[in-house]
Amino acid sequence: MEVKESGYDGYAVLHALGLTPKGGKGWQAYPEPCPCCGKKNKLSIYMPTGYLKCFYAGCEFNDSPSGVSFVSYVMGCDKATAYKMITGEDSPAELHRRAKEYVAIEPEEMKQVLTTVEKHKAYEGIFKQMRLSEKDHKDLLERGLTDDEIKKLDYRTLSVPGFDDEVKLFSGLKDRGIKYIGLPGEWHKNDKMFPHINMGNMNALMLRCRDIYGYTYGVPLRIPDEIRKNKEDMPKYMWLSSAKKENGHGIPVKIHYAIEREIDREKKIVKPIIGDTIYLIEGVLKGDICHMKSGKPFACVSGVGQYKSITDELPTWHKLGIKKVVICYDMDYKTNPGVSKALKKVTKILNKDGFVTKQLEWDDKWKGLDDFLVSHPNLTLG
Repeated sequence: MEVKESGYDGYAVLHALGLTPKGGKGWQAYPEPCPCCGKKNKLSIYMPTGYLKCFYAGCEFNDSPSGVSFVSYVMGCDKATAYKMITGEDSPAELHRRAKEYVAIEPEEMKQVLTTVEKHKAYEGIFKQMRLSEKDHKDLLERGLTDDEIKKLDYRTLSVPGFDDEVKLFSGLKDRGIKYIGLPGEWHKNDKMFPHINMGNMNALMLRCRDIYGYTYGVPLRIPDEIRKNKEDMPKYMWLSSAKKENGHGIPVKIHYAIEREIDREKKIVKPIIGDTIYLIEGVLKGDICHMKSGKPFACVSGVGQYKSITDELPTWHKLGIKKVVICYDMDYKTNPGVSKALKKVTKILNKDGFVTKQLEWDDKWKGLDDFLVSHPNLTLG
C-alpha cells in the first residue's frame, strides 16, 4: 500500500483520531494538549493540508509533521495503518463525506411544503436524537416539576455544536424517511445545498408547542443564562426558527395547548379533553407546569399581545363546546401597564365572541400561577 504524506486535509486527520473539527480554512488550534510535549494551546493543525506544528520550543512537533506521521505517533501504529485510518473506505472522514452526500438537498426538495403531520414527525425525529441535559433537568425540578412530569412533557436540550453533529442529525432523520427541508430551524446555502440547524450550539432547553390535536408545530428554546448575561438584548426565549437565514423558514404564531387528549386508534383520531372551561395563560413552560399541577386544560400564548393567535382559535373552541375562559395572566398586571392593557383587550375579544370570562387572581407574592400552584400543592382551581 502506497503511503502518501499529503492528499488529505486536517478534517480527515482529526476524524481519524475521533476529534471534532471546529471549522475554519487555515490554522486551527488542536483540541487537545500536544501528545509530544503535553503543553496546552501550543499545537495547531493546518486544515488545507493536515500538517501540524507545535509552537513550544524544543517539541518534536515543532518541525511540522504530516498528518500520517502524527496519527502514527498518537495511535502507536505504522504509517501504512495511519494512512488507511485517514483515507481508507471505512475511515471516519470517508464515512462523513458519504453521510454528507447522503443528506445533500435535491432540487425538488427545495419546493416542498411540509404538512402539519410532516412537521410533527420532523420535530419528533429531532427530539429523539437529543437528550435532556443534567442542568436543564435540575432547573425543571427547581421549577417544581417531578421526574414523572418531566418525563411526560418530554423536553430535551438542543445540542448540535458542530458540522459533524449536523451531518449525524440529518442522516438520522433521512434514515427514518423523515422530510425536514422546509422545517422552521432548517436552512441551507444555495451553493452548498447542505442542511444546517439554526441555534444548535446554544445548549438551549427545547419545549414543545402543540396544537389542539397534539401535533408539535414549533419549538421554543429557553436560552441559557450564561449566554444571555453577555447579550443584554437577548430574550429569555427564542423560537427554533431560521426565518432570517438563507433559504430559512419562520414559525407560525399559534396557541400551545397543555391539555389531555384521547386517542381513538380504531378511527385514527385524536380527541382533545377540555370540557366547557379552558384556562388562558402566557408562557409555554408556565402553562405546562400549571396543567401538570392542576389537571386543568391550558391554552398558552407566547406573549400577552398575541391577540390574533387567540381569535384564530375561537371557532374551534365553540365547536368543542367551550363556554368559559379563565384568564390567568401574571399578577404584575397591577403594576405593568402592558399586561393590564392586554388583560382588558383579551377580555373584550372573548366576551364579544360569546364566551364567559373570569380573571383568576392569587396572592401576588407569587407573580405567576405556576409558582403559586407549586407552593400550594393541595389547591383546586375553580
